[in-house]
Amino acid sequence: MTMSLKKDRLALKVLSIFLLLSAASACTQQTVSQDLSTVFKCVQQQENSWATFAQRGDTLYDVPILTWKTKEFGSEWTPEERCHHVSEKLTNTVEDNEGRLKGLLLTYGLVNNSTVICVVSKNPKKCDSQNLLFTLNQENAKNPSLILAKIDNYSRTKAAGSTISESGGAIQFISLEALVNRAEDLNGGL
Repeated sequence: MTMSLKKDRLALKVLSIFLLLSAASACTQQTVSQDLSTVFKCVQQQENSWATFAQRGDTLYDVPILTWKTKEFGSEWTPEERCHHVSEKLTNTVEDNEGRLKGLLLTYGLVNNSTVICVVSKNPKKCDSQNLLFTLNQENAKNPSLILAKIDNYSRTKAAGSTISESGGAIQFISLEALVNRAEDLNGGL
C-alpha cells in the first residue's frame, strides 16, 4: 500500500509540474505575440491595386487594413505610392508609440482644406499635418464617417463590397489595435 501511495504522489507531482510548465509556455507564447512590434507592409494585389497589411514578427496577416485603387491624385500619388507612404507612416507611428498599437486611433478631419484620415493618440484627438495618413478622394470626402465604417467593416469581413449599417451616431474613431488584432484572428497566412 505504501508503494502505491508513493507512486500516486509521484504521479501527482509529475502532473503538477507538467501543468505548470504548460501554463508557463502558453503565457510566454502569448506575451511574445503581444510584444512583437507591428509593422505595416504594402503588397500589390492586382495590376493597379495595392493593399496595406499588418505584420508581427515573420507573420504577414492576409487581411488588408487598407486598399489602394484610386488614381484621382495623379501620377505623383499612384495607388502604389500612397500604399507605401501610408504603410511607412503607420509603422513609424507605432514605433513612436513604443512599438505598441494601444491607444492609436484612426479618425478623420480637415487639413489644408482637404478631408483626411489620420492616426491620433493624445488629446486633442484631431488631424494635423503631422498625423495625416492620407487624403480622401472627392467622393469619399463627402462622408468620412462612412469611410471609417467601411475600413472597420472591411477588416471584419474581408469583403470589399460590404454594406454598412449606420444606426445611431457617426463613427469618429477606430482603434488601430482592434483592426490589427482582427486581421490576426482572421489570418490564414500569406
